[in-house]
Amino acid sequence: MAKPLMVVVEQDESYLMPLELKLAETLWETADLELISDAEYYREYFSVLRKIDILIIDEALYAPELHSHAIGRIFVLTEDPSRQSRPEESGKELVHIFKFSNLNAIVGRTVPDGWRDGGSQIKETRVIAMLSPAGGAGCTTAALGAGAVLAQNMKKVLYVNPQLYQTFQFYLGNKATLPMEACGKLRSGGCAAMRPYLVSEGMWYLPPLRSSREALGIGASAYVELVDQFRRTNEYDFILVDIGSELTGGMLGFLEYAFRVCVITRQDAYSAFKLDVFRHNVNCSDREKYVFVCNCFEKDRQNGLLGPDGKQPVVIQHYIGQMDGGVPDSFEGLAEAEDMQKLGLMLM
Repeated sequence: MAKPLMVVVEQDESYLMPLELKLAETLWETADLELISDAEYYREYFSVLRKIDILIIDEALYAPELHSHAIGRIFVLTEDPSRQSRPEESGKELVHIFKFSNLNAIVGRTVPDGWRDGGSQIKETRVIAMLSPAGGAGCTTAALGAGAVLAQNMKKVLYVNPQLYQTFQFYLGNKATLPMEACGKLRSGGCAAMRPYLVSEGMWYLPPLRSSREALGIGASAYVELVDQFRRTNEYDFILVDIGSELTGGMLGFLEYAFRVCVITRQDAYSAFKLDVFRHNVNCSDREKYVFVCNCFEKDRQNGLLGPDGKQPVVIQHYIGQMDGGVPDSFEGLAEAEDMQKLGLMLM
């Protein structure tokens, strides 16, 4: 018996990637999933009559002519929340869904109950390493914002900052630092000993050190071992490791077991130079693992990330624009920014 078919048409691959993962996780082997991100292929695909059970399509590509095909249900992804169809309208032929709803909500409205896998898969914790070749690129801001978005999407997230100087408490409601007795336990790298000191403000985090890591006698290897132990417990969906620009041999140990490495840069010439040096010292050829993001991007400013020929030596998968009114001082404020929401979904 043929499986039902779901087709997703979305040109933004940074958005499509997490949606694909969530749909694949939900459907498993109960339905066939086909993804289309190229506009030319989209037109070619629908140049012949198609029989599709469910079509999810971006509003920019939706056309009334699609109804000439044998399509059971059409869901249109809209960036205008006011166009979103109410749940009670879900029985209609055409349903609009706000594109930046959390993924659980999107999947909940588009995947019929009969298509869902029984949850037989074993879920594993994914470590996402956030780093920046040049200081001041906003790595911590991006890491906390992405973590907040993941938490809002019903993911259990642990944020760990192993940097020499830790000041991320600026974004916390609780400004307390890690107690001194916990610093001694941290040196041994045991997750069981550190678990009582974790704090939750939507996502979980290990409180910052009150002094430099060096002054407290805590090496980078203690954090590498701690994160690896938490990873193997599978308690969390994601562990975000905020490496920053401290790209020492010890810190790069996180990259060995990272599911994804998010490299944060800016568009100025100095940041571009540092990024080029980083690329020649770290093998970033795995495009699924390494994600390059330009932070604080301004279209009207010169883009140092472009080479002399006008091309980018590195493919920037996502741009985070300047935030109106400056950078928010809380997790929640960071997660409200649309570009930050897209980053969180892309890393999922």
